[in-house]
Amino acid sequence: MRLKPTVTHLSLSAVLSFSLLSGCQSESISPETRSDSASRQLLVSLSHAEQEVVKSDNNFGFRLFASLAKDDPGSNIIVSPVSVSLALTMAYNGARNTTQTVMASQLGYAGMDRAAVNSLFAKLIPALKAADGKVQLQIANSVWSDIGLDVEPQFLELNRATFAAETRTLDFSAPAAAPTINDWVNINTKGLIPTVVPEPLPPDWVMVLINALYFKGSWSQAFKTDRTYNAEFHLASGAVKTCRMMHADTNFRVFSDGKVNALELPYGDSLFSMVFLQTAAPEGLPAMIADLDAGAWDAMQDKFKVREGPIHVPKFKLEYAKSLAAVLQAMGMAEAFSGAADFTGIRKAGDLTISDVIHKTYVNVDEEGTEAAAVTAVAIKLTAMPMDLIRLDRPFVFVLREKTSGTILFLGRIMDPTL
Repeated sequence: MRLKPTVTHLSLSAVLSFSLLSGCQSESISPETRSDSASRQLLVSLSHAEQEVVKSDNNFGFRLFASLAKDDPGSNIIVSPVSVSLALTMAYNGARNTTQTVMASQLGYAGMDRAAVNSLFAKLIPALKAADGKVQLQIANSVWSDIGLDVEPQFLELNRATFAAETRTLDFSAPAAAPTINDWVNINTKGLIPTVVPEPLPPDWVMVLINALYFKGSWSQAFKTDRTYNAEFHLASGAVKTCRMMHADTNFRVFSDGKVNALELPYGDSLFSMVFLQTAAPEGLPAMIADLDAGAWDAMQDKFKVREGPIHVPKFKLEYAKSLAAVLQAMGMAEAFSGAADFTGIRKAGDLTISDVIHKTYVNVDEEGTEAAAVTAVAIKLTAMPMDLIRLDRPFVFVLREKTSGTILFLGRIMDPTL
């Protein structure tokens, strides 16, 4: 099965964040005007199995977005499903037995060969980065291991080959460990997200798998700054606030079925775009988010039409940070976070589990276009802390005893070992 030369089957980002959307070509820009013909060929060379991986990833993204929206109904949310998926798939490459089954099910890989999943990402990452010469898209991955952790070489090699992941070893107990990881994040998000891991690193962490993503694109048709004006924005609570509203009168791709209204704004050569979705009835937004999945999303794409008329889009800047551990467990991935986790593909001892999944995002939408970044860090910890990880770096008690009789010879408390 051969894909049409559009981005329909390659969308991995949630709506309302920057995304790769189907039918993104502007009416005035043909596919042939895209800047990288080699990349365009790569984009259409996915096998049927790889297409299914992408569709499954889309569904995972919509489910994650809906879960976050339901948990926090009154807040702004921006999530990068592709970032979360990339980081978790690196961990999935080390999962075995039921942990592999559980992660595959929730990521959308159930019934799929792991090789097909990795084949898809090995093709997709460089293709996306090279897709549009007028848009900056950087995708970086890394695997950070604690010094002395005996990591399976095959695990590291698979993630290097699939995700072009940097593999680094650090002394996680050293003060410089967390700053070193955060410096990598800062560089690969161009300063938009300066940190992702806590400083110092938690003492039970032994590995961190990170995806960093940076996007910058100018609208194919920029808004004129002198037409931006103060306008009312009506909150779900009924309150009204003033926002800066951008305004334009030209041709745009829109969709409406009486329940949902959609507007598409393309970037660069129109391979990338942002789609805005709004329900006709304000109270209908939660239901729309809950019902949105890859099938509904794909069905909508062929129904966009070019219309001429005024559009009004608010400027906005948003930073978002969230631990995804609880929501991912609620979605069905609990085993990967438990003592029953099997990550023997990472370490033969089988004593690893996911400690946390930290997700941070940034987006700025203005008259020129969009700048956005996302970072996902999957922290791996030991299920039981070995003695060599205990650090007596705070007051402690000691007991000196004779074991056969139970006689205590010395009993003491150390508040300051330097005295």
